[in-house]
Amino acid sequence: MITGIIVTIFIALILGLAITYYVNDFYRTHFELEKWEDLFYSQHFDPHKKKIYLIGSSQVHRLNATYIEKYISQIYQDYEVYNLGIPGDKPSKRINSLKEIIDTKPAMILYGIAFRDLQGSVQNQIQITDVIGAVKPVDILPEPWNLLYEIIPNKTIIDFSNFDNPQITTLKLFKILQNPNTISQITPDLPNTPFYKYKPENFEIKNFKSPMKKDYEKRERFISNQTRLSDPEVIAMKSIISTLKENNIQVILFSVPYPKISLYKLDDTDIEIFTSTLEEISDEFDVKVYHFYDKYADLNIWADPIHVSMNQKSIIYSSDMAKIILDEIKS
Repeated sequence: MITGIIVTIFIALILGLAITYYVNDFYRTHFELEKWEDLFYSQHFDPHKKKIYLIGSSQVHRLNATYIEKYISQIYQDYEVYNLGIPGDKPSKRINSLKEIIDTKPAMILYGIAFRDLQGSVQNQIQITDVIGAVKPVDILPEPWNLLYEIIPNKTIIDFSNFDNPQITTLKLFKILQNPNTISQITPDLPNTPFYKYKPENFEIKNFKSPMKKDYEKRERFISNQTRLSDPEVIAMKSIISTLKENNIQVILFSVPYPKISLYKLDDTDIEIFTSTLEEISDEFDVKVYHFYDKYADLNIWADPIHVSMNQKSIIYSSDMAKIILDEIKS
C-alpha cells in the first residue's frame, strides 16, 4: 500500500511539472512576445534618425544589428538598425504586427525568408485591410508591465526576463530597482535586437560533418514542392510587401543561409521552386532579392544545422548584410 501511495505521488508530481511546463511555454509563446512588441513599438524614437529593420525568423535573428549600424555609420550617421527577428516567424504571423511597424516609419526593411516560411497553411487567412485598419481596445486599468517600463526606462529590460526561471528574473529586477545601471551588466550587448532572448548556445560554433553520398537517399523536405504563388504564406508575404511599398518603405528580400548538411536535405526542385518564387515576387513588386541560402554552406560558422552562430567569428553574415544596406542607401 505504501508503494502505491509513493507511485501515486510520483505520478502526480510528474503531471504537475508537465502542466506547469506547458502553461509556462504557452505564456512565453503567446504573451511575452506581445509585451516585448508593445514596448518596442511604443518607445520614443530619435526623430533625426532613419530606421532600418531586419525582419524574419530566428535565422534573421542571428544578424548583429549593432555591428551593422556601426558599419553603416562610418559613412552615414543618421541611420539606426534594428533586428526584429522572431523565432518561428512566418508571413502569416508577421502580418499581425504590420500596422505597428508602419507606424514607426522605417526607411528600409530587409525581409529574410527561410525555406520553411513558404510552406504550411494559414487557418484563418487575414486580409491586409483588416490588419491595417484594426484598432486595439483601450485598457481601463494600467498594465503592470507598462508601469514597470516607466520605472526602468530602458528597452533592454525585455532581454533579461526569464520565464524559464522566475526566481532569477525577480532577483535581477530587485538589483535593477536598486541600481538601474546594473542592467548593462546582466544583459547581452544587443540593444538593437528587442525580441532576443539570451541563450548561451546561440553564441557557440559547432562542427557539422558534411553528409555522405548515401545521405542523399534520405533527404527530408524543408519546403513542399507544391508551393506556388497562390499559397497562403506567399499571399501573406505579398500583402506585406505591397502595403510597405504603399507607405513609401523600401523593401529588400533575402534568402537566409544554411550549412551544407542542411542543403543536402533539399531536392533541387525544392530549391528551384523557392528561389523562383522569390524572383517572381521581386519582379511583381520591383524589389531586390539577394540569395544567402548557400553562400556560407562550406564555412564553419554554425551554431546548429540551420542557424549561423552569433559568435564574432561568424560576423561575415552581418558584414555582408551591412554592405548590401550601404549599397542600397547609396543607390
